[in-house]
Amino acid sequence: MQQAADESAIHTRSSFRGDIQGLRAIAVLAVFAAHATSLPAGGFIGVDIFFVISGFLITGLLIREFTRTGRISLVRFYKRRIRRLAPAAVATLAVTVAASAAIFYPARSEPIAVDGVWSFFFVSNWRFILQKTDYFAQDGPVSPLQHFWSLSVEEQFYLVWPVLLLVVMGAFVARRRWDRAKVAGTLIVSVVIVSFALGYVWPFTIPSVAYFNTVTRAWELGAGGLLAVFTPALSRMARRLRGVLAAVGIVLMVLGLLLITEDLPFPAPWAVVPVLGTALVIAAGAGASRPPLPLLSWRPIRYIGDISYSLYLWHFPALILGGALFAPFGAVATPMAVLLGFTLAVVSYHLIERPALSSPWLQSQPGWKAWWASFRTTRIRFGSAAAILALTVAAVGASSAVINKPGPAAAADTPLAQQLARAVKTPIVTDAVIASLNRGEDMTWSLGEGTPCLNQGLETSIAECHAGDGPRTALVIGDSFAAASFPAIADGLSANGYRSIGVMNSSCPVTTGRLDLPSRPQHELACDARSSDLQKIVALAAADLVVILDSETAYLALATNGNRVEEYREVRREAVELIKRKAQVLIVEANPRSHAAKECMTKLSAAASQCLGSPSAAWVEKSVADRQVTDELGVGYVHTLDLYCHERTCPVSVGEALQRIDTGHLTATYLDLITPELTTRIGKELTKLSSVR
Repeated sequence: MQQAADESAIHTRSSFRGDIQGLRAIAVLAVFAAHATSLPAGGFIGVDIFFVISGFLITGLLIREFTRTGRISLVRFYKRRIRRLAPAAVATLAVTVAASAAIFYPARSEPIAVDGVWSFFFVSNWRFILQKTDYFAQDGPVSPLQHFWSLSVEEQFYLVWPVLLLVVMGAFVARRRWDRAKVAGTLIVSVVIVSFALGYVWPFTIPSVAYFNTVTRAWELGAGGLLAVFTPALSRMARRLRGVLAAVGIVLMVLGLLLITEDLPFPAPWAVVPVLGTALVIAAGAGASRPPLPLLSWRPIRYIGDISYSLYLWHFPALILGGALFAPFGAVATPMAVLLGFTLAVVSYHLIERPALSSPWLQSQPGWKAWWASFRTTRIRFGSAAAILALTVAAVGASSAVINKPGPAAAADTPLAQQLARAVKTPIVTDAVIASLNRGEDMTWSLGEGTPCLNQGLETSIAECHAGDGPRTALVIGDSFAAASFPAIADGLSANGYRSIGVMNSSCPVTTGRLDLPSRPQHELACDARSSDLQKIVALAAADLVVILDSETAYLALATNGNRVEEYREVRREAVELIKRKAQVLIVEANPRSHAAKECMTKLSAAASQCLGSPSAAWVEKSVADRQVTDELGVGYVHTLDLYCHERTCPVSVGEALQRIDTGHLTATYLDLITPELTTRIGKELTKLSSVR
């Protein structure tokens, strides 16, 4: 992520620690690998390693300045931060926003531009908090600037930290002559305790706030600060003990990378593992004549540590934008994006970072001639060569791309099955689809978060989530896929004499089982409450018919002991049996998840074939289990796969209609397209149920 505020101030030849550069290399490579391949599972803890390193270096710099001068120059400190961070960060933001506008349609590029503004002011973490972003969510396209959240956390911390140190140490050290280490240590321990406590509690109540919040991350930076305070004492450590501490620290980091997953509460308590591991390695090297772990100081590893800030900045834009750019290359697209990320990092380090640090910009002395002269070094020549390589890589990707030329749509009266077959066999992007992506039309759903139909209290949903008309009442119950599909289902039920009431909760299957959603505890609690009151819900709605629609996402959210299929079938059967005692039951097959149009459709590619998908293994498992339950209990089942896919291949758009808003929720236009056929199928199943009854 980022190195110290001013390497020239922190790392003299006598104090430079190659092992810390090695730790930076581990951190940035872990994050890069996790984003590129989803492995290692705990790769995201690389950010926590960075936090500890940063806290150690910056706090040490501030304390040494106070010890030497009796004060901390806030102006000089903030100038160093700007000179250290801003040039490379601004370059990354400018290129990413511009490239996104060139590659993606406005439906995706415009939010990225907004992310860029928040990132420029180092407050992007609060944007993601306000959006209730789940860092690990897979519901839609990820912003190529999402990783700036951690930079925002650091800079918000350092906006306050030097002021706090100056005030406290000035009051108790300079005036009262108290021991510097005790004062600083007490302050840092207090910050760590409060921050850790909040970081421990909030993941269970407000996880998105906990993950991105500066307050809940401050203890990690504080842990590094404690090391800086007690460095003089650590310098007297026995050599043998150094080796043991360093080895234990590395083991803890490796265990964290392999065993910590997105399902565990974070940042506390589980971030303790990488934080403690990093702290042990740093402590082991304090004042050592030779690093306890020489491998960390190996020149290739140390170089990756040197470029780690630039590599962190560029890796995510390279993966997202490069992934879109190189998509026509198929399996090698990701390796090419990784190569692009490393290339851009090298360019950024040699052409931007190093010259900015050595330039007179934001220093007390003027001298643009000296700044210009810094570009005439052999290192800059090397950077220029790397820039040429970056342009070459991008050119190769661009050569495979074709500016998107919209194709003609099928006639409006063409049967849906034929439109699907055409969309699969000859994928084209029509004018209407491009218009939707350009203007953001049809990219929201009317019954999402904040409406009475989704994630509301039971009484609210039953009282206010209504649609259609008829002498009988149908209760539509399910997850967010049911909320997205509710208008079409309600139309189908209305045509068959039912008014509809909707009760939907995100990621919540209609079963008697419990959920396992540690990153979304509120959804977990709401779903568990709903699952335990199914008969009560049916009675409150006075339902004659209960329509169940839930997705593979809900299926995967179910807590299991290892055999998901069998356990799901059992708790599904129990739920349907309970409901059947009060009303007739009809299960409607949910559409499969697949690619999001905003992600797979770009201005540079006419190949809508890149957006083709197929039902996942989870979707198939759930569908088979549901059919077994309906056959066993004699309830209705509406097959719908052929409304979304042709021969198990699912397009992202059909004719004039985008199929999905994101990776799963159906658009209003597509609901209009399938409503006539869905109405017919619902009617046939209701007729069967009536004859059985």
